[in-house]
Amino acid sequence: MKKNEVINFKTSCSDLEIEFSRPFLRKLKLWESIPFAKAMKAYKQSSFKEAEVIFSKLAKKNSADAQYKLAHIYEHGLTGKRDIKKAFNLYDQSAKQGNCWALVRLGKALYQGEYLRKNVKKSLAYFDRASSSGDVRAHLYLAKIYRSKDGVEPNLSTSISFYKKAARQGNIQACLNLAHILSEEGKVDDAELISYYKKAALKNNSEALYNLSLLYANGDSNSKKKACIANTNANEQGHSLSQAEYIDVLMRKKTATIQDKDNLVYCLKKQINLGDLAAETYLNAISKNESPEFPKDNVENVDGDIHFDVAVVATMSSGKSTTLNALMGAPYLPSKNEACTSAIFKIIDG
Repeated sequence: MKKNEVINFKTSCSDLEIEFSRPFLRKLKLWESIPFAKAMKAYKQSSFKEAEVIFSKLAKKNSADAQYKLAHIYEHGLTGKRDIKKAFNLYDQSAKQGNCWALVRLGKALYQGEYLRKNVKKSLAYFDRASSSGDVRAHLYLAKIYRSKDGVEPNLSTSISFYKKAARQGNIQACLNLAHILSEEGKVDDAELISYYKKAALKNNSEALYNLSLLYANGDSNSKKKACIANTNANEQGHSLSQAEYIDVLMRKKTATIQDKDNLVYCLKKQINLGDLAAETYLNAISKNESPEFPKDNVENVDGDIHFDVAVVATMSSGKSTTLNALMGAPYLPSKNEACTSAIFKIIDG
């Protein structure tokens, strides 16, 4: 529920229904006296039975917001046993009055075949109504549906238009997906890609920060400074690839300060949390005050054979996993039209 959303309530002294905005009601100190506000307070405090009683009374008076919240309580069984039939009847009543949350919930259920028979075309009608009211979630679902081949004719330009709507409202995933799609289609220059990544980076999204660093790295000296800053920020936000690069630099320094070693330990611990066994081995060696051996370059001779490391690095969803699978002749790595291998994977031959 949005703070500035217009709500309806009836005064105790007349049957006239007056519309007020929540900020105005709060300023007049009337908000807490409204039954819906009391129900929401009980809901947030996990007093679901108390909330159910108040929402039920309001739902009978055709409050779309109360119908949605009551449906949510029944769907998830917050006061006891689930009642899916009653929940979706209430979602339907709320959606008919234009409640965006209910519209998106019904659209999602129809799109995924969850509790309702799958019907992608019917789900579009619900998402369209919510999208026309500016609902970001509806924009994203519509963008996804029109980009896929699931039940409707794919339409990339329509998909992009919905992603742009969500991006204008500051949605991070929309910014990342837009940058990926436009880059993949070759329909955009670096400046536009940077603009979308910047929007996501403003919210400290590590994927956006890392991709910014890659784009800036190809520019002039000033851009390369920006690349260094973006990569450092991506590292601080826990991006696995930027952490790996940072660790590699530290490992190969001939002399390292105490601060360097502290930073190395910090990054190694983060890598271990991502399941990096090599990082765990290295950290154990440091803890024992041992000096682990690393090859001076990426080529070493083992049992008479030449072994070498190859790092595959690129922006999000640019086809790294698909390319490697093609080279290996089998789908060892998962690949989708979205980020799915967002950690470091090691593939060892033999």
